[in-house]
Amino acid sequence: MNIFIGIGTITDVNHNGRALKFKLNVLQDKPCVVPCLLIDPSGQFKAYIEELLTSEEAVWLQGKISFSEYDYKGQPRRSFQILTFEKGIKAI
Repeated sequence: MNIFIGIGTITDVNHNGRALKFKLNVLQDKPCVVPCLLIDPSGQFKAYIEELLTSEEAVWLQGKISFSEYDYKGQPRRSFQILTFEKGIKAI
């Protein structure tokens, strides 16, 4: 199992039915934006993520790395996202 652990700020929050998608801007010398997905978050946790977005407070995030491969115009493409859980996100 591939595990991701990172520290950064939350950006680009998108509520899409049962899924809450957002990006983690990892705090490091070189810019790194990590796509994240949270399935079935509670209403209280959605509000918490929105609060983290507006405050730009740093968070600790842990989750599983999910890879996918697909063809785009005949070219192979790869993408990844971090599948996280409410217990895997903490303000620091």
